[in-house]
Order: sequence, then structure tokens, then C-alpha cells
Amino acid sequence: MLERRSRLKIKIDAIQRYLLWHKRIPFQNNIYVSEFPKSGGTWLCQMLCFITGHSFPRNSPVLSRSAILHSHLLPTHRQKKPIYVVRDGRDVIISSYFHFLVENNHCPPNEREKWRNRMDFSDFDNCAKNIDSFLQVFHSTYSVGLNQITWKEHVEKSLKHDNVLIIKYEDLLTEPLTVLIKACQHLSIDYVENQISAAIEKYSFKNQKKKNPTFLRKGLAGDWKNYFNQKTRIAFDQIAGDTLIKLGYENNRHWIKSAKN
Repeated sequence: MLERRSRLKIKIDAIQRYLLWHKRIPFQNNIYVSEFPKSGGTWLCQMLCFITGHSFPRNSPVLSRSAILHSHLLPTHRQKKPIYVVRDGRDVIISSYFHFLVENNHCPPNEREKWRNRMDFSDFDNCAKNIDSFLQVFHSTYSVGLNQITWKEHVEKSLKHDNVLIIKYEDLLTEPLTVLIKACQHLSIDYVENQISAAIEKYSFKNQKKKNPTFLRKGLAGDWKNYFNQKTRIAFDQIAGDTLIKLGYENNRHWIKSAKN
């Protein structure tokens, strides 16, 4: 959905969320879910909302005392049991390319124009051709709030949090029941497996794609292989190859030499 709030309203809502994210406020029983953009955090929040009954205010003020707060800010030590959703950074890059550069109904036009103006190409529909340039620009200019940050930095800092539950997007794709049970246990929330199964069905990629086809593109794991060439692989390895190995996405650096183009 296109952003319909005024710029002033967006700023006011952002300030409220920033305070709720960083300050422990009495009588608030919030669930905190953080991610680097395009990592599947919204999907997890939707299912947790269905399971727990907490509100999930998106692009609107937080009015409930029991809300699911979703953010691209880093988890903080004031949060008792935060959740961090991580996705293969190579897929994040591809998803970000299509989100920020290709026509869709979710990215605000002014935001898309800003990103397009940073590029040295204009054929935005050709991701495979332009992914090298996009990777370098995205890596050097993306920011959360006022702070420039890379996928690697965002992930590495979140991994250092003592009480954070790390959820891999790829595990949520292949073993959603197991992952959601683990999330409920982490949050000390009572659950019924039938309720979790219903949440998985309601928010399956197939059903969500029908409602919002431009926000959800493919939802696949490993789609980066369709776009990364040899140069892209080398560049990403230099940027975050060690983090891929730390997270278990690769066992070594042999993947760099597997490109067909």
C-alpha cells in the first residue's frame, strides 16, 4: 500500500516509536521485532499478531499497551526478550533492488526517485545487468534513521545482544511451526499449535501474494543466484563474506567461484 500519511504525521509517529523502542515504559507489554529491511520481519509480526492477540500497528500510532513493535532499529538492552529476523544478505540485496528501483505500490514514489537518482544507470528493470552498481551504492549509502549502516553491521551488532532470539527467514519458510513455537517460548507466551497452524495458513506467501502482489515479490531463498555474477560475488564476499559463514549460509568461500556468468 502507498504511504498516505503526511510528512509531519510520519515524523510524529516515528518519534513515538523511537521512544517506545528505547524506553521501558510502565504497563507496556510489547513484543519487539527487529530486522534489516527486506528480511521477513513484517511476515513474522503478522503471524505473532494472530497468535498472541497483540496489536500490530503499521504506519500508525501505537495505542495498545500490548503491541508488536516492528523496527529496523537495532535491539536494545532495555528490551527483555527481543526477536531479530535475519536473512541471507545476498537475497536482501536483490529484494532491496526491486523494492527501491522497480515500480511497485509499496515504496513511496519520492523514496524510489531518491534511490534512482543515486544510480549511474536508468534501465531499472534489468537487475542482473545493474546489480554490481546497486550493491556498491546500497552498501555505502543505506541508513536506518540518521545512521548509515550495512547489512553486515546491522546483523553483527544484533548478534551481540544477550537475550535476543535470532530467527532466520529461511527457517521461517521451511519450518514455520517449529520457528513460531520457539518464538512463543522465548516470549513466555502460551500457545496452541492449531492456532499457530492457522496463522501459518492465513499468512502463507500464496495468500499474502493475492492481497499485496507488489510488496511480496518471490519470497524465495537463494534468488540471488539468478542475478549475482562473478564480480558481484567477489564484491559481496569482501563486504560480508565472513558474516555469511558465521550465520551458516556458507561453509566456506567456494561459493564465490560458482558463478556461471
